[in-house]
Amino acid sequence: MNIVIPVAERDPDSTVCPIGKRACFALMALDEQNRISTIDFFDDKETLFESCDILVVMNPDEDLEEFSERGIPVLMAEYGATIEDIHEAFMFRQLRELG
Repeated sequence: MNIVIPVAERDPDSTVCPIGKRACFALMALDEQNRISTIDFFDDKETLFESCDILVVMNPDEDLEEFSERGIPVLMAEYGATIEDIHEAFMFRQLRELG
């Protein structure tokens, strides 16, 4: 499972931010037990479309049309959530689905 998160900086401790204000996208890969196996950072979202299973955003009013057109589910995280916070919320099904 690959979860994509727009983040404020290239750091595993970074926080989710609006897509338009991101420093980059974090790609959090989960293993078969849903543990984080890797966290990579990408500038170009086109690269991520190939491997994105879920997009996590912090603002439900963002322009998410291109993701929904590609059938990528979008979940919403709390403002200021870190990558680890998002992983934990995903594990406990605490992220709300948008769309």
